[in-house]
Amino acid sequence: MAPSKLSSVPIIDIHVNDFKDSLANEIYTGLKRPHGGAKSLPTLLLYSTEGLRRFEDITYLDEYYLTNAEIEVLTTHATRIVNQLPENAQLLELGSGCVPSNYRLRARI
Repeated sequence: MAPSKLSSVPIIDIHVNDFKDSLANEIYTGLKRPHGGAKSLPTLLLYSTEGLRRFEDITYLDEYYLTNAEIEVLTTHATRIVNQLPENAQLLELGSGCVPSNYRLRARI
């Protein structure tokens, strides 16, 4: 797919309509753990600008090997992967969109 075609790709928002209510409910439920159960907060709370920046920083730590492993695989095999894509294939980013790994594929499309 040519880069000019990428700008016309539709983006579909998959959030639920009552997003604020469901987030409040998840917070309440996560903090109301009976009998000493582990309390938790939804990871969605990390998705503020600061949270995204911190998460991206974490993904480049040596201890968080997944990012570097993904980048290595895509750098090494991007051309072979792209050559296997059918005509008019679309690239779907399921992550935060911050990780530059998908750029290695897009650069070869």
